[in-house]
Amino acid sequence: MEGLVKEARKHAVDSDMKGAALDVAIIAQYQRLCHYGIAAFGTTKAFADALGYDAGAQKLDAALDKIYGSDDFMTALAERSRNVDAIS
Repeated sequence: MEGLVKEARKHAVDSDMKGAALDVAIIAQYQRLCHYGIAAFGTTKAFADALGYDAGAQKLDAALDKIYGSDDFMTALAERSRNVDAIS
């Protein structure tokens, strides 16, 4: 995870981009980390389900819902404003 954060910083925060282009890069890197989390939590939830750890699976499912919600919000933000602004 530390490597993913380091790479995200390199491609967004530490870049020479400014304004809307920087916002788009930050959103893209945030979503990349979300997708990593979705894969990790989703796999762990599947293991919990298979092993019958219902309470753990429910907690992981709640965490996944939050991650998916964040990802959906960032997609909407990018599509409706920052991507359009970055083109200009």
